Amino acid sequence: MEPRACSAIWDDKAQKLTMWGDTQTPHTMRNQIAERLQLKPEQIHLMTGRVAGDSAPRCPCIRKTRS
Repeated sequence: MEPRACSAIWDDKAQKLTMWGDTQTPHTMRNQIAERLQLKPEQIHLMTGRVAGDSAPRCPCIRKTRS
């Protein structure tokens, strides 16, 4: 089972967000988070772990459809 969750912590002094989550497209996910939180992409440090193969959707911007 692969949960779809993440954890994050805001560093007020550095004005940066460190986030732990799984994705197959870390730069896309970082940019989407930055846009939604009205931050610069440079303010987000996304830490990713191992990600499963293509059968598990791990990108918040892509919707899989079945034929």
